[in-house]
Amino acid sequence: MQVTKEQIAALEQERARWNDPAYISTQARERLYYVKPGEVPYLVDNDLDPAALPKEQVPVSDQLVERKADWMPQLLRSIAGAGLAKNVVEAPTR
Repeated sequence: MQVTKEQIAALEQERARWNDPAYISTQARERLYYVKPGEVPYLVDNDLDPAALPKEQVPVSDQLVERKADWMPQLLRSIAGAGLAKNVVEAPTR
């Protein structure tokens, strides 16, 4: 495999960046979500498509209606839906 001079220069530049403590700190913060002692991290998870959000809140009924239903399938649907939700993010690897 031939490596061009541009590729070599890019790799040398990348190595030089990793020798800079400020660059390492920035990468640890951005990629691994590291924080310094005493700092409070805030992660904003807003990756849902605006079209997937409900348009308006449906009015809540003031009448109580009893429905016969088996709770087990609803529980399983809820668990599966939570695991497959679009806003779930993969934990960063170390």
